[in-house]
Amino acid sequence: MRILYLGIARSDHLRRWVQAAGERGHETHVATFEPGPVPGAVIHPLESPPHRLGRYGGALRDIRALVGRLQPDLVHAHYLTGYGYLSPWLGFRPWALTVWGSDVYRSARRSPLDRLLSRRALRSAGLVIGD
Repeated sequence: MRILYLGIARSDHLRRWVQAAGERGHETHVATFEPGPVPGAVIHPLESPPHRLGRYGGALRDIRALVGRLQPDLVHAHYLTGYGYLSPWLGFRPWALTVWGSDVYRSARRSPLDRLLSRRALRSAGLVIGD
């Protein structure tokens, strides 16, 4: 199985997921704004313009292109905010979302836009995993 992870490459949480998948024989890729070494994975750095809207708009285009090239069996986004917010707009299924705590219980309360994006991500994911 080919899995495309979306998340912070420097995160120990993401690395553990990628390592476990690799140990089971899956091909792993990581698309990230925050590149770092992830043993066993191919890293795909995303452009990070200073403006937040530009960052995510450009990333959406780049991740869609990456999905088209890789043809993954699964997209797995880590953290509700950012990568989780992007995933429903990729037009790809199946996708999984792993939430890590405060991204769930704080994000939806920040603003009406965060509430909308949080709901959209949580409802559209084929699987939601939480700690």
